[in-house]
Amino acid sequence: MSNEQRRLAVRNLTVRYAGARPACENVSFDLVAGASFGIVGESGAGKTTVLRAIAGQICSIEGSIAWNGENLSGLRGRSLRRAVRSRQLVPQDHTLALNPRISIGASLRETGAPPQRVHAMMKRVGMGDVSLVRRPHTLSGGQRQRICIARALLVESDLLLLDEPTSSLDASVAASLLHLLHDLRTQYQLTMVVVSHDLDAITALCDTIGVMKNGRMVEQGQAERILRHPEHTYTRQLMEAVPRITAVTDRQVWNAWE
Repeated sequence: MSNEQRRLAVRNLTVRYAGARPACENVSFDLVAGASFGIVGESGAGKTTVLRAIAGQICSIEGSIAWNGENLSGLRGRSLRRAVRSRQLVPQDHTLALNPRISIGASLRETGAPPQRVHAMMKRVGMGDVSLVRRPHTLSGGQRQRICIARALLVESDLLLLDEPTSSLDASVAASLLHLLHDLRTQYQLTMVVVSHDLDAITALCDTIGVMKNGRMVEQGQAERILRHPEHTYTRQLMEAVPRITAVTDRQVWNAWE
């Protein structure tokens, strides 16, 4: 299947938890292979729920999520495992992805990748081989984030789902991580869905943006348009809450982090 034929199609996605309003409701968007879509909004807006549903971590959903023409809700057994493997979630909480009882090397070998490929991927994400013998708690937040990204790429995922990738990182570390993700997306032709409360970080990485409030997508469109001319009142409020960027060229966006 060519890149032109592949896409992520989310249609009227609704997730309901017992005794509460829908965590997300009637969320729809399309993403062609190799593109990047950002979801921004305040805490509790439903962003992570959308990401987890796409990753196949929430079984009971309304609507549909299709990747490469396969509807996740219609798959079972080996087909379901293959589909889930191809869409890797990099969680905000790294303890959910890295076993604290085993070394980084052992965690990466669980992907089934040969040692040579593990070493090459560690180098690609800017981590030395010495890190392979260390435990997750001995690494910094930025280093653990790079390990989680490496793990996702080692299973040959072509849809990368990133939950608050720069959360709790200082400005220089966040800028370095955004540069890495930008380069990896180009090198591996990755499709990305990125969740963040930080509109500037998402704009630096994503082609299009969706803005969520109270479980609903209130605005979506090209990143440059939303950054320059937000239409929804809530989007304008988000824009006013962060330092303004006067242009969206790569260099100027990176400067906002540096």
